[in-house]
Amino acid sequence: MPNIDSVPVEPPTSNFPHTAPPQPHPVPDANFCITVLPDVIQTSQSIHQKARVCDTPPLFDKTPQDKRLQDQTTQVEPSSKSSTPKPSFDTTPITPGLDGSRPKFDETPRADPDVTPRPEQDRTPCSNSKSEASLRQRYHTVLRLRELLCTDKHALPSTKLMQHGDTFVNGSDVADSFMDGKPLQPLLMEFYMRCLRDDVGVMGSTESRRSIFLTPTISAILDWEATHRRDSTHIPFDDVALLRALDCLLPSEEALLACNTIFLPMFHKRHWSVYAINLALLRIDILDPNPYGPDLPHTLWQDFHKDTVQSDCGKYAFCKLAAIRQTTAIQKLRPKALLRNFANFPFHYQTNCPTMAPGSNDSGFYAMIFLRSYDASNGTITLCLDPTQSAHLRSELLHHLLFHKSNEVKNLHPEVAKMNCRNLGL
Repeated sequence: MPNIDSVPVEPPTSNFPHTAPPQPHPVPDANFCITVLPDVIQTSQSIHQKARVCDTPPLFDKTPQDKRLQDQTTQVEPSSKSSTPKPSFDTTPITPGLDGSRPKFDETPRADPDVTPRPEQDRTPCSNSKSEASLRQRYHTVLRLRELLCTDKHALPSTKLMQHGDTFVNGSDVADSFMDGKPLQPLLMEFYMRCLRDDVGVMGSTESRRSIFLTPTISAILDWEATHRRDSTHIPFDDVALLRALDCLLPSEEALLACNTIFLPMFHKRHWSVYAINLALLRIDILDPNPYGPDLPHTLWQDFHKDTVQSDCGKYAFCKLAAIRQTTAIQKLRPKALLRNFANFPFHYQTNCPTMAPGSNDSGFYAMIFLRSYDASNGTITLCLDPTQSAHLRSELLHHLLFHKSNEVKNLHPEVAKMNCRNLGL
């Protein structure tokens, strides 16, 4: 199978057929939005609050985050006649220690001016449209699906599970990405991005329809120096390959003029992040789930995204070089769109992004969620993920890819097909 992080990039023949340029505003699949995210969010919140009896571990939390601090710091006067139950959680506000230590998952120095402060997390319960029995059944179904495909013995190693055009994913490819501790392979991210692009017009706001979603193929070309050694056999950066790959992803010049966000899933040093080029806020938001700082001692986000790269044109910070190459290519392909030169935009590391557990290799799955939950109006992520629920997150996303309408494998293996939660009414 192709592996774009290890194979030298040639002028792409494209993993997917070159059809008419996709629309500029992919939006989430209706089933994924309605069936997966809100239900799991609601279940997660009710469990965190202990307001209901449910054995489904928490995954998402999407309560407005400015409300939580007020809820947790509000004190109720004791009264013997009061019928208000005591809260089932600690209402004491979290304050920094005497040594100035920061809360867990605050990964950047407080003095960094280019960092958006991380908001507090909420645990407010919300109503659930489905019975908890159905939610429990869905939870166990998606877990069993991943267990079937991702056991050490690879239950269906050569079975074709996903396909788009001439590119397909078999059971071994799924296990190599979705097993515990395995990093997401670029091929699976390509399929995920295809799902996003094929979901145009199903659901979504006007803002989401003004977004462009690029692919890991673009990331691999931008990170040219990582796959091409600077020695006697060194191959200079090939802008033709970038132009060909971008041309089939960009909308028309008129649509590009109305675009406000360009999303690029970046695979650099075998780690996933998302570069959200926010043309409205005039900045590039770096959405990275890596727990820099206290959980990874002596590490800063700048060490990764601003490391020096020796290119044919000189030395640049990695993120800066990627932005220069990308904006130059887009301006060549769509000159009449008058796209802003976003290579001069400042880079903002968003500390409000949920962070994965250290060493979990969950960055690719977090990046998938970031692509769906980024709020372009203020440059923030609108939900939180529980780092302890890696298995649940991987299971939900695997289920989403397998049973998405874009998957051309319609006759899945019977053991896989019977776990389609949509057909089960879950």
